[in-house]
Amino acid sequence: MSAEILQEYLVKLGYATDSISFKKMDSHLSATTKKILGAGSAITGIAAATATATAAFAYNMRKMYFASELSNSSVKNLRAMEYAGKQIGVGGDSMESSIHGMAQALRLEPGLQAFLQNIGVPVAGRDSSDVMIDLVTALKQMPEFQATQIAGMFGISPDDYHQMATHLDELKAKKMEHVALGKQMGVDLDTQKEAVRQYTAGLDKLGETFGFLEDKVMIKFLPLFNKATAAINENLKGQAAGMDSLWSDLKTVAKTDFDVAFDAVSAAFGLPNNLLKSIAKRESAMNPNAKSKAGALGLMQFMPDTAKQYGIDPMNPIQSITAAGAMVAHLLSKYKGNLSNTVGAYNWGEGNMDSWLKTGKGLKDANGQPRSMPTETQNYMRALGSDGVGSGNVVLNQQVHQHITGNNSGDIAAKVATKQDRINANTARYFKQGAQ
Repeated sequence: MSAEILQEYLVKLGYATDSISFKKMDSHLSATTKKILGAGSAITGIAAATATATAAFAYNMRKMYFASELSNSSVKNLRAMEYAGKQIGVGGDSMESSIHGMAQALRLEPGLQAFLQNIGVPVAGRDSSDVMIDLVTALKQMPEFQATQIAGMFGISPDDYHQMATHLDELKAKKMEHVALGKQMGVDLDTQKEAVRQYTAGLDKLGETFGFLEDKVMIKFLPLFNKATAAINENLKGQAAGMDSLWSDLKTVAKTDFDVAFDAVSAAFGLPNNLLKSIAKRESAMNPNAKSKAGALGLMQFMPDTAKQYGIDPMNPIQSITAAGAMVAHLLSKYKGNLSNTVGAYNWGEGNMDSWLKTGKGLKDANGQPRSMPTETQNYMRALGSDGVGSGNVVLNQQVHQHITGNNSGDIAAKVATKQDRINANTARYFKQGAQ
């Protein structure tokens, strides 16, 4: 109870409780309560640990009892031989295996009993552990190579025989030491066989009961679980179908609608909005898989060498649009904003256009004759304006404000030049500098 409730209770009983005295009493009560609760927790923990240890002991003993039945040996002697074996370098499992092997051999091979009788080792009515010690004692009189072969007939490994023969006296002494210790402690494990079996059987039954209870709960829950999983599966199928539809739509858009790419690339290179799209219509009719007789490829009809120059896959429409943007920006700058010359160079080739501007003829053909401008290129240059980008010179009117500070006139001039170069990269190349 809280301090306030305790104090009120004492007052009602007629006790005078000044604050100082009451705090002392409350403190003592709290300390005592904590000690009691702590002791209770400790006792609970000890009880739980004891229960766990008891169960482990019981199951271990049950295993030992069944092993004793198969080995024709008492639990007491098996435990004693395991203990003794550990003292001479033979593990508990190995010792148990040796005793069991010998008992099995005598059970399945009656002639071996006669062999033991002939070497002075009686068998009838004796514990297998005692028979094994007498066998090792008798074999120790023979050469080891012969003794190990005989020991093997009784299920004893060469290494285990060697250790037992080498430390035979210690083996016998340690076995008797363990038997005496059990007697001294008043523990006879063989007499507890039935109690242990009943205890472990009860634990097994309890475990199975909980197992069946779990099964029952799961069986009852199964219809609800099936309904829930069916609903979830239907929901997931619906989502998957929706994703498939969305992906199909996106792939269709990616193949047929490049407006976003045209706008983005045009903005990046400072090009007129519809210029790249107009070129694509003239070059490939907006077909990203187009291939011309001359070998031009893709949406923007790049020749393989030019595509290699720009490091792109011409059949990839996004790469093709991006490279076309870079190429057109370069041509516009080179031809001082003249759109006709720019698109002509894009279609016919930069070298042909340069030659045509100087001589009125293109580069020489394979026969050494200067080329005339193809009708396709002439129509291309005239018709491009019909797509809404205009023809002739491109004029951009733009005001750009830059803030430059500094105290040194030379530094300020350098900053101005740098800023102006960056502006010119996107705009100045499109200003009309004179038509050709």
